Amino acid sequence: MLSEHTAVVLLVDPASGNIYDANRSAQDFYGYSKEQFVGINIFELNAMGKGEIEALLRSIGQKDLKRFETVHRKANGELVDVEVISSPVTTSDDEVAFLSIVNDISDRKKAQRDLEESEEKFRLISEQTMLNVGILQDGCFVYANNSLAELVEYTAEDLYSWGPAEFLKTVHPEDRAFAGEQSRRKQAGEDGIVTHYHLRFVTRTGQTKFTEIYSRTVNYNGRPADLLTIVDFSERQRLEQERSKLEQRLVHAQKMEAIGSLAAGVAHDFNNILQTIGGHMELLTMANDISDKQLQRIRQLDSSIARGAGLVRRLLTFSRKMEPSFQKLDINNLLRQSVDLLSRTIPKMIDISIKTTSEKAIVAGDAGLLEQVVLNLGANARDAMPQGGKLFVATSSVIVCDDAGGTEGLPPGRYVHVRFSDTGHGMDQQTLEKVFDPFFTTKDPGHGTGLGLATAQGVIRSHGGDIRCSSQPGFGTTFDIYIPEVTGRRTSIGQKTIEVQTLTGSGELILLVDDEQPILDTSAELFESSGYEVLKAITGEQALELYEKHGDKIKLVVLDLGMPGMGGMACLERLKAVAPRIKIIVASGYASSSGVDDVLRAGAEFFLPKPFRLPDLLAKTRQLLDKSAA
Repeated sequence: MLSEHTAVVLLVDPASGNIYDANRSAQDFYGYSKEQFVGINIFELNAMGKGEIEALLRSIGQKDLKRFETVHRKANGELVDVEVISSPVTTSDDEVAFLSIVNDISDRKKAQRDLEESEEKFRLISEQTMLNVGILQDGCFVYANNSLAELVEYTAEDLYSWGPAEFLKTVHPEDRAFAGEQSRRKQAGEDGIVTHYHLRFVTRTGQTKFTEIYSRTVNYNGRPADLLTIVDFSERQRLEQERSKLEQRLVHAQKMEAIGSLAAGVAHDFNNILQTIGGHMELLTMANDISDKQLQRIRQLDSSIARGAGLVRRLLTFSRKMEPSFQKLDINNLLRQSVDLLSRTIPKMIDISIKTTSEKAIVAGDAGLLEQVVLNLGANARDAMPQGGKLFVATSSVIVCDDAGGTEGLPPGRYVHVRFSDTGHGMDQQTLEKVFDPFFTTKDPGHGTGLGLATAQGVIRSHGGDIRCSSQPGFGTTFDIYIPEVTGRRTSIGQKTIEVQTLTGSGELILLVDDEQPILDTSAELFESSGYEVLKAITGEQALELYEKHGDKIKLVVLDLGMPGMGGMACLERLKAVAPRIKIIVASGYASSSGVDDVLRAGAEFFLPKPFRLPDLLAKTRQLLDKSAA
């Protein structure tokens, strides 16, 4: 019956392993004739080791039926995967033999190997890739690689354990509605689904991850599923945000530099105007027939000139074109005095409270400028609380570290922290971003220049610190000021004082150099009325010509810096080159602290900032002339 069967059949001697018989299908399969088969031993046919074959023969003898997989060798040497079903049978000679039915399973084994290889490749790619890969089906994760689990700071087992749509807890709250609807439509097989989009994830510890997702509908276990490939670009996002901040700072710095240059030019011209007004005013006070009423008006003019000079100085400090005059200050005392002054100028329905540290809070600062900052902040708080409210002022000593929250950008060290908080109407984010911009104001026309906070920022930064603002509509505004705290001695770098002494001259020749004719005229009139002879030059070139003509007769030069042509600095250097012993007073409407040092190093005896008082100029002139005569 088996000899003509399509199945491959072998009859094997269990003791020797010799093949008794093989049917036609076996002959065709292995490539041996019937006669060749009789001389073949199972150890030759089976490609397994001898010990493994002997173990199989013993196993077959112990059971009625044995099924196993092995590898057989054909006549041409080809190895083939086979499945063998073997059982003991009794032959016509009453001998026991093994009847084996052999099935070719090469295709199945190849498919299995291909599948295992494919699975191994997938495992390697999926688990070793830096991409985050997951499969969602029926609102649940059915697959998530290690990268995806690490992205959200969970384990893959955590993700698999979640119920339908529970994966949404890894999605940012503002993106959950979109993510949930996207997943539902994707798994339902709907058309027109977005396959490339951005999504924010939230990790177990609350960090926000910015990701780019590529989505594709796949067949998983016979049903649609959503295959997600997720790219984490959080670091790129952080770097782009940082670059954007740096670009904004650069634009702001360039804008401030331009405004600073403009302020410097305006300051020079404005100080010249104030000098002209002040000069004429002081000449008026010298008149014998001036009445008390006229004198009172002149004093009011003098007060206005002082205020104008202070405004110019704040402009220059804000633009960082002039350094403050530093001295050791106790911020606590300065605040108490400033708040006391502030309490007299703001409405009574605003309650001001101040809380200072128990110890001294010492900084190196300019008292006048810092007081102006306090008054500016107080004025802003007043305007933010038209119906009344509370203003809190507090000081503390803090240590700033590299990673200290809210103090980014400040060098590490100890700072005095001054906080101003009001209960006013607050500001939105758009307004908050512009609050320190010069000439930006939320006040009505005629009620604000927009320079108050910009000047405050310039003042604090010129002190080596910074000012920060936080606010929300309806929740008031807070300004945090940080100024480096000092414990050692710090001397003032302000202008030298002028010793008051005899002002009149004895016919000495004075050369006045200034491109402003009114200043030349008032200064000349003052010197001439005080017993001096005067030469006037409106340019540096003209001054050099006059000195060449009169030589040593000129005892002292009063020289402006900002002039057309060669300029005051070049004129100073040329004069000192031809007459090293000549006395020179530099009077200018603008010079930074470094500029003053340059002037003094070039040979000038004194720097007198405009607007100056004419008696001060006379006093310094007399002092220098008497010193040279001694």
